[in-house]
Amino acid sequence: NKSFVNCSNCMVLGSINGINGAASSVKVGIGTPTPLMGLHVAKTDSAVALFENTQQLNTNVSNAVYFKTGSGAAPYTGAIKTIGESANAARLGKPAVPILAAADASGPRWSLGPMGTHNMPVDDYSTVNSTQVAKVIYMQSGLKPSDIDVAQIYDAFTGLIPMALEDYGLCERGQSPAFIASGGLRADGALPINTAGGLLSEAYLHGLNLVIEGVRQMRGQSPNQVRNARHCLVTSGGGGGHKSALILGKV
Repeated sequence: NKSFVNCSNCMVLGSINGINGAASSVKVGIGTPTPLMGLHVAKTDSAVALFENTQQLNTNVSNAVYFKTGSGAAPYTGAIKTIGESANAARLGKPAVPILAAADASGPRWSLGPMGTHNMPVDDYSTVNSTQVAKVIYMQSGLKPSDIDVAQIYDAFTGLIPMALEDYGLCERGQSPAFIASGGLRADGALPINTAGGLLSEAYLHGLNLVIEGVRQMRGQSPNQVRNARHCLVTSGGGGGHKSALILGKV
């Protein structure tokens, strides 16, 4: 099974034999000693790369999402495809994962430039502007923070995680450092997070890889599967601007 990626002027993790002087292809994987996914060049003249040993998604690469870098970057990239309809998921032989809640929201006087973190009320300064969206998704789903079994938290920077834990009610305000130090975020902890590595340890694909891992968890197909996980929180964004979030349910 192979899925194809067609892109120029992009960035890739690892190396591809024959590209930019690389003598071999490096397999890419998080959380496993022998990653199954490898990147290999199919046609150097047409800038086509393929991921081997991945599940067949669709050879129509126009449906994939690419994250390009500036000029001069390596010529290949990872790609993510999300499928929003049950019928399309069924055609791929995969069960559709229910979206229990999906929303976007912002607190007052937050913006994106520069980083948007100096105009909000003082009480909101030590947050990631997610308290409002948290209220909405819990209301939509009828769930409480204590119902979340696993979370994929946007981690462009490490410090975003403790603030997000508190914004989404997963810790009391000011208690996230103690919760983290206690091992609460470990695979066997009270709330495992970023079970595929997150943005810092898997790939900075602007949070869509967090959605993919959330889907895997709810299907029971993650390499780092959380036992008996029923609800997965997926968050977006860094420390400023408008925020969105999902709660996914078990298939």
